[in-house]
Amino acid sequence: MKARIADEISRADLTTQIGYAITDAIEYYQPIRFYFNETNAAGLTFSTVASQETYTASDNATLPWVYDVDDVFVVVGGNNYRLMRIEPTLYRLNQASASGQPYEYMWNKQQFSFNPVPDAIYSMIVTGHYKVAAPASDAEASNPWMVDAERMIRSAAKRILYQDIILDGEAAQACALAEDEAFWRLKGTTNKFTATGYVKAMQF
Repeated sequence: MKARIADEISRADLTTQIGYAITDAIEYYQPIRFYFNETNAAGLTFSTVASQETYTASDNATLPWVYDVDDVFVVVGGNNYRLMRIEPTLYRLNQASASGQPYEYMWNKQQFSFNPVPDAIYSMIVTGHYKVAAPASDAEASNPWMVDAERMIRSAAKRILYQDIILDGEAAQACALAEDEAFWRLKGTTNKFTATGYVKAMQF
């Protein structure tokens, strides 16, 4: 991507700046949900510890980078049981005094807390939208930001370069249009992958 951007903007002298622009583009889009930054059915997993209520990056390094939680399951006897999500303002009110198998969870301040407090080791499964890291090096293969989202990130990086480095507003606007088109194509693909085929009724 770096070589292609340098060729497209006809600037071989901006190697460092191109790298920064790609990083900035990826960081901008990381909090947005696409099909490639959703967990699969296996989810993100970690194990509870008896008498430990709250779980952080020390339990699974990805946990602080879960942007949106779809479901949390506890595995008991080979079966997955869905936990009920409870808001922080109600969590303490509902918290059981005894320990046991968790049936509720709170997601707050990038941490999971469980009610009741686990009384043993339980395997937990978290599904949802999480942060997919940028490539660790130029040699990293199959990173989705360089494959699935390549056109969007490339267009965004060029926009940043024209906007902040080259100072060409007209070229930056053209790249913004290409970036927007690539974004909506990617969101369209995401919607196709996640569509259920059913219309859900709403209550008023």
